[in-house]
This record gives sequence, structure tokens and C-alpha cells, in this order.
Amino acid sequence: RASDFADVMGLALPAQRTIHDLLVNLILPSVDHVYVNHMRDMRSTVRNVMDGRGLDISIDGRYDSPGYSATNCTVSTIDLKTNLIIMVVNMHKRMRGIEGKSGRMEKEGVREGLKRIAALVYKIRSVCSDNDAKIGKMLREDAHFKDIKHLLDFWHLIKKINHNLRELEKKKSCPNIQFWRRKIINHAYFVHLKYARNRARGLNYWMSVLPHVTGRHSYFQKIPFLNGISKCKHTKLGRDTTHLIKRDSDEYQELKAVILKTTFLSGFLRASPKKNTSPNEYFNSIINMYAPKKNASTPPWYEERVKLATLHFNNLSLLNMLNLREERYDTSVKVIGRGSRAVKRKMAKVDHAWRREVRHAHYCFKENLSTNQLVQAEFIAFLSDVNPEKRPTCAEIISH
Repeated sequence: RASDFADVMGLALPAQRTIHDLLVNLILPSVDHVYVNHMRDMRSTVRNVMDGRGLDISIDGRYDSPGYSATNCTVSTIDLKTNLIIMVVNMHKRMRGIEGKSGRMEKEGVREGLKRIAALVYKIRSVCSDNDAKIGKMLREDAHFKDIKHLLDFWHLIKKINHNLRELEKKKSCPNIQFWRRKIINHAYFVHLKYARNRARGLNYWMSVLPHVTGRHSYFQKIPFLNGISKCKHTKLGRDTTHLIKRDSDEYQELKAVILKTTFLSGFLRASPKKNTSPNEYFNSIINMYAPKKNASTPPWYEERVKLATLHFNNLSLLNMLNLREERYDTSVKVIGRGSRAVKRKMAKVDHAWRREVRHAHYCFKENLSTNQLVQAEFIAFLSDVNPEKRPTCAEIISH
């Protein structure tokens, strides 16, 4: 332990109670002060760029521990036009209406977040969420949200299809699914983006996978579950019949059950073509930096950690909007769940100005601090922020 090491070395370290008092009386008020001003500025920015049709937002929840034993849940709401967080709701399983059941926290957090945004006189046009049935039911049945269009994140939809195809790969009766799985998933993304404005037609091209894997690429008019399309969109293929699936085989019936899965077909029609919850997932990864899931936190301390993560995320979003983030290099990464690779940009480290604002706010919350002492403290903070190569000389400091 640090205290034992300090005793051996003869060092005097602050007691745990002293550090706790400094956090409660100095650090936390400073963070709260900067956070409140920051969120007010972010909402003003979003309001200035918002059009008359309203906000397009994504919303997602993040639990503080894996499994079904979570104590805290953070529901983030992000404006998809600016990628700025405009509302964060922290739920605890002991709150009223949750009754100790962790699975209820995300739904209640979404409800509370949308009500808070509406109270700020923001009009919400659409909400993009994952494929959570509880959230979908709440948005359909709650009268407060009847004018909000609910869209689904396509990645969460296709993830289940990919999982089912992987299960088919393990069966001896399905020897060709391994060859087709990656092609089917890529085809799903293609029709999802290609037919963003005509979801019904895109759905038919999704189901055209079934005749395609049997070697049939035209004369779709005679297929009962296809309507309005006559052939595949690809160019003429070769005569390779190695991995074709016979229509009268058990393998075809297994694949057909996956492709025509009712929940996926209905979700495809409501899938968001361009908007998704990836910004929320990115924010959740930043929370892991400040509040790791392996470390338990009480609700007040967890909420303070989430505030720091919010300041961190919005600062990066603002720099991206202004094209002030420097790209260092590109790297190839494997796309989880899709079986393909993509290019990921590695960005350089950025300057987080909000950290200096928190440090400067400390002096405003010190008790019995005279004006002269406050000036000296601000000047010391100024020197600590100046680049060492540009620090003033002693003569300049005295004249200052």
C-alpha cells in the first residue's frame, strides 16, 4: 500500500479523510461549475444549428458493470447533426419505479432524458436507438412521444442475423453457410444504404438472397415472397456451382428461417439509413476511462465521473466540427460482427481546455482567500499552462 511505502521512506502523505474533504469541498464544486456552463454552451450551439424540423438524436444506455447486477446506468442523448451530447441521465437501481431491477434503468433513463429535452423547448423529430423492445414499446405507448419517429440502429439488427448464421455454420447439415455468411452480411449493408428512401424495395432485395444462393438470379416474379423485383442487381456470374444450396435441402430451410425472420424484417423497415448509435458507443468507451466497470462507485461519485467523460467527449466533437484534430496515420482493423476490415483513423492527442477551467475554478471555491492571494493563485495557474519554451522571464514576472 502507498501508506506502508510512505512509512518506510519517511514520507508524510495526506490522510484519506483529508483527500476526501478536498474532493468534496474543492474539486467537485469546481467540476460542477464548469460542467453546468459547458452544457449550457453545448445546448446553445445545437439550438443555433437546429432547423425547423427538429432534432435528430441517438440515445443509448451504459451500465456500470457487466451482467445483470448493475447499480448505475448512464443514458446519453447525442445530437446527430453536431455529435454533441445535449443530455445525460444517470439512473440508480434504488430509484423509484425501478425497484431494484437493473433491466429497467435504461428504459426509465430514456424516458427521463426525452422529457428533460422537451422541457428545454427542443422539438425532437427522430430518435435512433438499439433494438430494445422495452424502449420501442415505451415510445409507441407514451402520449408524450407520439410525434417522435423511432428509428433503429442497423448494426444491432444485423448482429443477430450474423449470430444465427454462425450457429448454422456449426451444423453438419449446413456445409455451405460458412461460404455465404460474409457475403450475406455485406449484401445486407449494401441494400440498407442503397435503398435508404425505399425501405420496402430494399427489403425485397434482402430476401433475394434465397434464390441467389440456389443459383437463380432472374425470373423472381414466380417467387411468392418477392414482390416488385425481377432479378439480382449484380452483373453476370460464372458457372461455378461449388457452394450452391439446393432448394429441397434442410440447409436451405434453415437459411430461409434466418433470412425471413419476422423481427428482422419489421426492424429493417424502421432502420435508420444514416443515423446510428455509434457516437453513444464512443461516449460509453470514454466513460470506461473515467469510471471503469471493474471499479464500483456510489451514485454521487459515479455521476461526477460521468461529467468528466461528458466534457472529454464534447471537447473532441467540437474539435472535429472545426477540423482542428490532426490525423496521425491510418490503420486497418477488423469490423466486429461483419467479417471484414475497415480503415480506422488514428488522431493526435488534443488539448482539453476544460481541465484548465476546472483547475482555475478551484481558487474560486477556496475559503477565506483574500483578493491578493486569489491573484497570486491565478498567476501561478497561468504559469503552469504556458509552454515552457514561452514562459516569461523573472523580470517579466516581477513587472506583471
